[in-house]
Amino acid sequence: MDRKGINRTAIAAMLALVLVGAVAAQASTPAGIQPTVVEGHSHDRAAAANGIDSRILASMDAATAAALIGALETRFEGREIALRMGEVQGERASLRDIALHGTGQIRLGADAAWLPIRFEALYDTDTQAVLSPSIVLEGKGVAASSPTLPLPGLQAQVNAAMGDEFASQQVDVSLQQARVIGSDGQRLVVRAQGVARFDGNETAPVTVRALYEQGSGRWLDAQYDFDVVGS
Repeated sequence: MDRKGINRTAIAAMLALVLVGAVAAQASTPAGIQPTVVEGHSHDRAAAANGIDSRILASMDAATAAALIGALETRFEGREIALRMGEVQGERASLRDIALHGTGQIRLGADAAWLPIRFEALYDTDTQAVLSPSIVLEGKGVAASSPTLPLPGLQAQVNAAMGDEFASQQVDVSLQQARVIGSDGQRLVVRAQGVARFDGNETAPVTVRALYEQGSGRWLDAQYDFDVVGS
């Protein structure tokens, strides 16, 4: 399996000046679609304890807020999105890069409940930019018994996405188990695990997270990763 950058979960996070992010989102939002709303603040003390000064923090906050907003608007195009930042920590990964990781919440529409997320990021102090953010949907308490889920539809989406990524190989994904790990009252947060087979021979365990929209019966935002065992 000739995949470059196989681990996608190394990028995204931190916030302080919420007004900057909200105004930026409003300016780029098409007519008729609600702008992304951002709430929250960065944790300067955690970052300062790791040798990050206030000037870097100010730039890092704005850059990461913009990256997170852009990623959410791309993943949930056409939907009203609210972002609430939780705890964020930063520490130096190198002389140039700062590693960020934290938690937050998103809401898809005013009538939905907040869904917890976690995120990570690398901030480049030379370019003052955060690129290619990745955000992972987390779960919160749900009923022990999960409803019957139409896994063939999710499996088809993942097969199509992997087919695009590994265009030179034949890819077949088999999802073997899935469970609901969260809900916003309208959509279920689902984590599924299975196996991806490449060219009929090489295999790799795969973990998929997606939203199942109960009203429409549609799968949204299917994200997959390899060699990850969800907790």
